[in-house]
Amino acid sequence: MQEQLIIQAKAVITELTEKAKLKTGDIVVIGCSTSEIIGSRIGTNSSPDTAKMVFEAIYEVTQEKGVYLAAQCCEHLNRAIIIERQAVPFTETVNAIPQPKAGGSFATAAYKFATDPVAIEEIKKFLDQKLDRGCTLFHVQGGYTGKETFALQAIFVPRIGYMASAASSTICYLVIMLLSYFVGRSHLEIPYDVRRIGIYTLLVVTLLAGYYALAHFLSINEWIKMGIGTILLIIYCVLFYRLDGRTLIKKK
Repeated sequence: MQEQLIIQAKAVITELTEKAKLKTGDIVVIGCSTSEIIGSRIGTNSSPDTAKMVFEAIYEVTQEKGVYLAAQCCEHLNRAIIIERQAVPFTETVNAIPQPKAGGSFATAAYKFATDPVAIEEIKKFLDQKLDRGCTLFHVQGGYTGKETFALQAIFVPRIGYMASAASSTICYLVIMLLSYFVGRSHLEIPYDVRRIGIYTLLVVTLLAGYYALAHFLSINEWIKMGIGTILLIIYCVLFYRLDGRTLIKKK
């Protein structure tokens, strides 16, 4: 099992660097769930031992190719990035050390076993500089939405109220989703299920349109609005279960 895991990790990173045509000095960012690697649900069974094996296998290959390996922390550290100091000179670092339950086991392994690791809030500007050289964008967030979301909230919350908070977050995550899709596919043939994504997008838009039509264009009180929203949420959950829920449960 351990040998197979190491072989697979090396094969994956080798294929990734070759298809992305990474060159010496480029950066590859990896988001890794050790829980899923060992067959558990994401975020439920973090494994430092598994992370150590996977990181060392990937790190060995990236070192041979002269590529910098960056590890993305989980949301508990605001998806900070762990990377070699040499890869991000003159960058302000974050005073945080990832732990298995606060940052993730893979990021913890990166901080522990890399040569001279640092934690940084975001890596976007380095990716922008290196995208033309094949730098791979792989599940990168790294604090990307924090400043942008705050700016939108500061502008619009005083004008239209708390709904601006939800809207600003939605807009920022939508931008990240589109960037991940188009930029990612320009470097790797990622097999996105566009049809399934389209179905869920249409479902959400339809339910939201129904909610606003009933809740805002009719003269009804807040309790009825909450009831309508709850019913629509239940409808979404039922449809999700019928479309994908049973399949996901079987995989567990």
